[in-house]
Amino acid sequence: MFLAKGIGATTMQDIATEVDVAQGTLYNYFPNKEALTLSVVRRLINRYARELLNKGSERPNLEPLELVAYACVAIVDKGVTDPLWRALVERFDAFNDALHDEIGEFALANLHDAVRSGAISGSEAELSMQWRIGSWMIAGVIRDIVLGRLEAAAKFDVALHILLQKGVSQTEAKRIVRRIRDHLRRTAKPPVNRP
Repeated sequence: MFLAKGIGATTMQDIATEVDVAQGTLYNYFPNKEALTLSVVRRLINRYARELLNKGSERPNLEPLELVAYACVAIVDKGVTDPLWRALVERFDAFNDALHDEIGEFALANLHDAVRSGAISGSEAELSMQWRIGSWMIAGVIRDIVLGRLEAAAKFDVALHILLQKGVSQTEAKRIVRRIRDHLRRTAKPPVNRP
């Protein structure tokens, strides 16, 4: 329903009809559309965070900071290509908070790996604040690409700025982003030709 009508135009009655339950039953689970929207946003983003965690073992050749950059690019890609994520940009506040909360475990694990490797330093509070700021940057870039304010290549710019935010030198940050761009080009699946 969110895809078909947009979040703002979708009513609780629309949702109840779509899932074939009485509207009162829907209210037993969600006190209002806001609560239902937040639940949908969080569930989608949490599912993707788990996918990222599971895929981490598929990229053993990436250094910790490369994995941070890769994750930034992957999250932006998901946000701008998945139709439901794109629809959720309409509720940017909820989208931003859910992105921070639901991807946080994955993001902080990457940051801790980078600290252990000696690539960056920071206390737990500093890493948490870096993730908070990073999640805002990622959510903002997703929103701006979806709304046509930025080009899709901005996904690499946000990865660069997130690395710079962590104290990585500009030269090193550019090297890392270049490596991620090259890695993605090499592993991209060719388009399927349809008859």
